[in-house]
Amino acid sequence: MHKDAWRLIEKGLVHDVKVSSIWKIAEGLGIDPIALLSEVKDKLGDDFTISGLN
Repeated sequence: MHKDAWRLIEKGLVHDVKVSSIWKIAEGLGIDPIALLSEVKDKLGDDFTISGLN
């Protein structure tokens, strides 16, 4: 994964991250992709909605 793509994701400038990108991030962190998504979901909270990003 290119550093520029990683930077854009970290800054929240990419709102529709591909599954392959999530997988690469998880591999880079040495964790399971499901664990990564679970942690993101926990941090965002139950009130978070993807439709609120448009």
